[in-house]
Amino acid sequence: MSLPKETPINKISKDSIEFASYLILMAKGLKKYGFNHIKQSIIATEENTRSIFRNHIFRYIIDVVTNEYGVTEEDIKSKDQRGINIEARDYVILLAKNNLSISNAQLAIEMERNRQLIHLVCKNFNNLSRENNIDKPFFEKYDKLNSKIEIYIHNLKNGL
Repeated sequence: MSLPKETPINKISKDSIEFASYLILMAKGLKKYGFNHIKQSIIATEENTRSIFRNHIFRYIIDVVTNEYGVTEEDIKSKDQRGINIEARDYVILLAKNNLSISNAQLAIEMERNRQLIHLVCKNFNNLSRENNIDKPFFEKYDKLNSKIEIYIHNLKNGL
């Protein structure tokens, strides 16, 4: 049995070189800072990435709903208590809760409302029934908007 021949340096792919460099940096980092520090840095980076990803999706949700209703973001965030702005706001809240890992408190900040309103909208949604003829139009629009958002998220994840 013979040892494999060494690969000439000019035949090593750029990705292989970058990966090897990454491993060398990780080893140096582990020696210098220890595992827990590196782990915390990775978690922080992951959180920042998730936050950026979440912000893109949230912006898209608002765009989809405002286009559907012909309203502005300011209309959705207004203090109105009746009308089309409220319906649009409810869809933004429900679609965000469905498609993002976001707390009521964080969503309330994004919507410039209080978390009790977010909770109430979600509670009312859970009380709706797809079999009820009065609720069917709401679910039809919800499903239409949600499918657009799911396609956007899929494309975003796959770099399309």
